[in-house]
Amino acid sequence: QLVPGLESICDVAAAAGAFGATLSGSGSTLMAITTQEAATRVAEAMQRRWSELGVQAETLVQRRPATVGLI
Repeated sequence: QLVPGLESICDVAAAAGAFGATLSGSGSTLMAITTQEAATRVAEAMQRRWSELGVQAETLVQRRPATVGLI
């Protein structure tokens, strides 16, 4: 398994309100897509699960909406 706990982290992200979560790139980064309102809750849930799995993790909440391709 490339990232032990990945499925568990994605599950808690969804349970906290994310539309989904996935591994980004070749590893070490997981990202979740969510609403602005749920972003902090999702980040905290993911970090809490990592802690339960014995992994130190940092979170970053990007509040600026994507603008690529938007007019």
